[in-house]
Amino acid sequence: MTSEIRIVAIVGSLRSGSVNRVVMESARSLLPDDVVLEELPLRAVPMYDGDVEAAGDPDEVTALKAAVRDADGLVIFTPEYNISVPAVVKNAIHWLSRPYGSGAITEVAAGVVAASPGGRGGVGVRQHLSDILGIICPGFHPDTLGIGRIHDSLSDDRLTGDAAAELEHWLAGFVDHVRVRRSSAETA
Repeated sequence: MTSEIRIVAIVGSLRSGSVNRVVMESARSLLPDDVVLEELPLRAVPMYDGDVEAAGDPDEVTALKAAVRDADGLVIFTPEYNISVPAVVKNAIHWLSRPYGSGAITEVAAGVVAASPGGRGGVGVRQHLSDILGIICPGFHPDTLGIGRIHDSLSDDRLTGDAAAELEHWLAGFVDHVRVRRSSAETA
């Protein structure tokens, strides 16, 4: 098995100028050299529908599930919409948790980073995702990161200052979590 750690990311906003996409892009430069971060696009993933699933996963869903299964970790970079989870994130989780009990999300370490313009750092979305992922994802990393007042921490489309340091610290903890899970799987 390769020593490289592969982490996939989903961004909870489809908007091209999403601050959470900026945080995800900033994370790439804060990771160790042996860790790769790849964004998984969600725009073309259809809304979960049991009838569609019964007929066979659409190509976009098959690709999403395969990418998560092939990864060592999944990080959700997300805004908070109405004190909760954006529909695009919840939809991805629905698909990734299927089929029940053996979905792709059950096989990966997962973590949550939320950036918001308000001072609470997406506490609602982080709590709701902790509740959801804590049940369906055995590899969930319960230490979530919230970055409040995000616009004060951006410069030239990069995360800066204390927020960048907090993200780097969180990423180090998440990568350690991934390494421990991977090591346990290799020796099992």
